Amino acid sequence: PAPDTSPQPAIEMISPTAIKVGSAPSTLDVMGFNFVAGTKVLIDGNLVPWEWVDGTRINVALDRNLLSQAGRHEIVLVNPEPLATGMWGDGTSNSAYLLVEY
Repeated sequence: PAPDTSPQPAIEMISPTAIKVGSAPSTLDVMGFNFVAGTKVLIDGNLVPWEWVDGTRINVALDRNLLSQAGRHEIVLVNPEPLATGMWGDGTSNSAYLLVEY
């Protein structure tokens, strides 16, 4: 369940940062801070399956469809309303990028 209020999330690192096009479905580790159980993960603006590990780590499912498209894919996290304070942002993290390479 989501907390009464959500902090502003931030991505510090993803692993891996690059993966070969056509790879088998795999898991992307997103590390940072202020992740909550209700945090949503978007890749290129699309909601994707994920698993909340704790306040500093989320595992994201990379499916065959995403891995069939070479390019730079934007990853952002969005925490649910209400936010603890709007002063620090709108609940959307900074962006990280996964490179799907030939």
